[in-house]
Amino acid sequence: VLKGRIQVHDLELDAGDGLAVSDEPSLLLKSVESAELMLFDLA
Repeated sequence: VLKGRIQVHDLELDAGDGLAVSDEPSLLLKSVESAELMLFDLA
């Protein structure tokens, strides 16, 4: 998360946080406040 706050499924992430995900068919991303994020798909 570059800026702001987001929610991924039931987990809240703030600016500076990172998350690694594997074996998930989909992700539910929700902006808790105005946010910017960087997403890498390494499939």
